[in-house]
This record gives sequence, structure tokens and C-alpha cells, in this order.
Amino acid sequence: MLALAALAAACGGTGSGGGGGNGSGGSGGPTTTAPPGTIAGVYLRHGADQRQGGRPAAGVPVGLYRRPISFAGPVQVNPPKPIAVVHTTAGGRFAFTGLDARRYFVAAMDHHAYAIGRWARPGQRIVLRGCTDCPVPL
Repeated sequence: MLALAALAAACGGTGSGGGGGNGSGGSGGPTTTAPPGTIAGVYLRHGADQRQGGRPAAGVPVGLYRRPISFAGPVQVNPPKPIAVVHTTAGGRFAFTGLDARRYFVAAMDHHAYAIGRWARPGQRIVLRGCTDCPVPL
């Protein structure tokens, strides 16, 4: 688990998230507000040498979960099913609307990059990032 956290930090994230409603944790950056009942954001792909940058990725499915999930490493037994899935726009943007006040785990399901999800609450705007050439933990 420590190796996963160290690798995630090296690729621009901090593991499986876990920060409260303050927007910390996960693979985000600065957060701003979104409309009530909405978690909105952008998904960016980057190389290992561009951890703070990246380009918006279109058509990437983004899942909304009640518990954390990882798409790297060993296959999870009984992985959580998303309660909603949206696809990113040409500008990499996505939004989940009509949400209650609970905390949700948001994760990009990108087959072309190692992406780390993060926790968010409705009213937050987040940034998810996927690394195209970072080593994936096993």
C-alpha cells in the first residue's frame, strides 16, 4: 500500500484520496465551487514529465462511486459498481448532477493512462489526471 501511495504521489496523485470535503487528496489540483448538487471537473492526460499540466481528453468515461476503486494493480474482488457514468467532452469536462450531500469517489476509467480517482462532495469542481507513461503499480 505504501508503494502504491509513493508511486501515485510521483505521478501527480496521493493514492485513493480520503480527504474530507475540503478538496484535498486524489489526483486533483485546486478546486473551486460547482452548482449545488453537482460535482463537475476536467480530466487531463499528461506524461510523467508534465505532472502539473496535461491536455484535456475527450470521450473518457468517468465513474461516480460510493467507495474507492482503482483500475491498476491486482483485480479487485467485488469491485464497486459506479452509481453513474458520464463521458468527458472535447474539452475534457464532465459533471454529475442531482447529487445528495454525501461524499463520492470520482474516477476516470481511461484505458490509455494511469488515472487516480479522488473524493469529492457536491458543490466541488475537481481536476482528475491520467499519466500516459507512468509505471502502473502491480
